[in-house]
Amino acid sequence: MSSDLVLTLPIHRKCNQACGFCYFRSADADAIPTSAVREKLMDARHQGAEIVRFTGGEPLLDKRLLEFVSVAQNLGYPHIEVETNATVASLKIGQKTYIDKLRDAGLTRAWVAIMSRIPSVNDQWTRDPGGADRTWAAVDHMAKTDIAVGLNIAVFHGNIGHLADLIDEVARRVGSRFDAIRFFVIPDSGTSYNAIEKGLWTGCARARHHRVDYRFESSHAPPPCVFSSKFLLVHSPLYASYYHRTQTAGTGRIRFDACNQCALASRCQGGVQAVIEANPELAPLRPPDESAVSALLGQLGGVLRHTASQLSVVKLQHSTGRKLEKPNVRVVWACNQRCRFCWVDFDWAAPAKDKVFEQLDHLWRDGHQMVSLTGGEPTLVPWLPEIIAHARSLGFRSIQLQTNGTLLQTPAVVSRLVKAGLTEALVSLHSHQPAVSDVITQAPGTWHRTIQGIDHLIDAGVSTSISHVLTLRNLAETEQFVDWVADRWGSRVGIVWSVAAPITSASSRYNDSIPPLDVAGVALRAGLERCVDRNMDYTGQNDTCGVPRCVLGQDVRFVVDLSPEIANESGFIRPNICNSCRHHDVCRGVRNAYFRLHGDTGLIPHP
Repeated sequence: MSSDLVLTLPIHRKCNQACGFCYFRSADADAIPTSAVREKLMDARHQGAEIVRFTGGEPLLDKRLLEFVSVAQNLGYPHIEVETNATVASLKIGQKTYIDKLRDAGLTRAWVAIMSRIPSVNDQWTRDPGGADRTWAAVDHMAKTDIAVGLNIAVFHGNIGHLADLIDEVARRVGSRFDAIRFFVIPDSGTSYNAIEKGLWTGCARARHHRVDYRFESSHAPPPCVFSSKFLLVHSPLYASYYHRTQTAGTGRIRFDACNQCALASRCQGGVQAVIEANPELAPLRPPDESAVSALLGQLGGVLRHTASQLSVVKLQHSTGRKLEKPNVRVVWACNQRCRFCWVDFDWAAPAKDKVFEQLDHLWRDGHQMVSLTGGEPTLVPWLPEIIAHARSLGFRSIQLQTNGTLLQTPAVVSRLVKAGLTEALVSLHSHQPAVSDVITQAPGTWHRTIQGIDHLIDAGVSTSISHVLTLRNLAETEQFVDWVADRWGSRVGIVWSVAAPITSASSRYNDSIPPLDVAGVALRAGLERCVDRNMDYTGQNDTCGVPRCVLGQDVRFVVDLSPEIANESGFIRPNICNSCRHHDVCRGVRNAYFRLHGDTGLIPHP
């Protein structure tokens, strides 16, 4: 959800609660005229807004809300939301509750403000005896509808140690309808940023556990420099909205000398002036380190934003306009294996089916003829045949499935996918030895199921290739692997070679699997030579998960020059040693995170 596409519309200021940190009060009854609300709705929709979020005060106290929701639906807003304490949501209007009436009018999401799992504690802060019981009753009712539920949590000294309990309780009551959290950090003299970090760490961990999107409300986000680098690396999704666009110092915010050296300065609102003045020791002494900056600027992002940005990874096209590659459409993040080299965060929520359909529509309109469905593990998605069928109905001539094959255990499963339109498969197999495979995938017993899956794909006429990633665990067996594959399947499969490499330094779980290029190059060349000997098709060494040209020498059988457009792909670096190489402008170099791990090891410039 891009914040540029959201219209936040306070329709009045009145509220039936009196939270001590809120600047709205129940006596503030000012309301926007109906004509002005209608005009704002129309103007924003014409400018491309897709989300309207009605807020207040407490918007459900405004009798015009039903009318405004209906107007938004008639204008074609795909997402119509309300921010509410929900204390009156369960009141009956005729035969239906208020929230049911809003749903019928077009409401798609309710952002519910709750501060504690315990009703009495919540009431103490809202100064509304019995209010929490009414809010929880409304939440329970929403769980029985098709309204999505988001949680607005004000984070302050009174609840900082209990965020995880609150998130668990909402997840228990609402289930999968609960999919997003917005944190409003209210620092005061009763807490510190260290305490906030500790509380947010446990709260965000529970959000990830429940596969719930979480982020700061941008106007209530602390500057990132008040948190540790470890916290920023793991929980950078908090800043997904905050860093969407260039910021200036906001009202009540202050900048410091250290801000002048920070790479995030143009995207940060600064510190909260009142907090810093009361606690001078909280003034930042240094900007976040490079890894944290990289994560915050979008390599990880929030669940919803990250899902949207990774839904399609479209390769560069030829200067003539011809599309060169299959764009990847990521249909899921979850996986039933845990390959140590894999960069995918398995906890992210899967994109909705309609979003995948929309991306396929976009790619087809953009002129692509081929598409690859990837994950995570796409076969975990029950509606995978529908995705394939939709791609086929659009006219894609090549539809590839990237999979570990473990769930393709019967011919009937594969047959369903083929009937839907599947034409190709790229199956991960990282060793011909079950024991080695188990170590790499961290999924004991799945090797045999992968082999069965490949057999069934080949038998069904699916053009099948094997994705083989070189790690420190399997480098010594590349020639034996080729021989084993050739003996079992012959020319019916090809091998796509990759070398494990860290995608970003924000994730270090796989560093013990990343080989230096001087070692990986020898093993890769041996495997490629054996492919030639056994008349096996091979590819991959020129892709983003391949190797720099110099690692494989001058042999044009194995590596070629790239176009300058592709060679200048983001996320890569050409170390100083590359400056004298004659392939400098037609080679990507190495990934930034690889360079931090192994330096220029294995790079030999060609004069």
